[in-house]
Amino acid sequence: MMDLWIIGNVILLIAALFTSVQIAAAAYKKISLHEGGSGFEDSNKFSEEARGELIQHYSRIQGTLIFWKNQATLYERLYKYAVVWSIVSAVLIPVLIQVFDPTNIWSRIFMTALSISTGLLIALSRGFKSEELFRAFRTSESDFYDLRRRLLDLPDNFGKSEQEILDNYFKQVEKIRKAARDAELNNPPSASPL
Repeated sequence: MMDLWIIGNVILLIAALFTSVQIAAAAYKKISLHEGGSGFEDSNKFSEEARGELIQHYSRIQGTLIFWKNQATLYERLYKYAVVWSIVSAVLIPVLIQVFDPTNIWSRIFMTALSISTGLLIALSRGFKSEELFRAFRTSESDFYDLRRRLLDLPDNFGKSEQEILDNYFKQVEKIRKAARDAELNNPPSASPL
């Protein structure tokens, strides 16, 4: 009969590979934007010239939006997998220590691999400040789309004249971009203790 520790090691290896692939995929895959309905080109609340400015402005910020979305996905996965692995380890280790056999190489490998995998993932998540950066990038992306929707639905809330509306919108977009940049630059990787 096959040793249960061998089966546990195989399951642990599969879970660790799955986690690694999911995080690596988020780091290398470029996620596309979902427009979420009609945009500036379809709006009848702006002159043709204003629509042209808004479309150009949106085309210039699309790269930033893609970056925010990709970064939010990466840091979200890193953070969530660290949480899941820490919960699983916190439950498994005390239970498995009851049947741990120090003379069995497979039980030693399992306990060591589980501890190292979890510790490494938690250290990376904390070191890269994944929770803070996930929240910052996701909030920036959401704030931009909320602002864009408000402009499309209620442009008069941005000013009286069309030029004032556009100027105020562009200024608010810049504030969102600055907040995202500040969050990114003020949360550098750190080796601070857990």
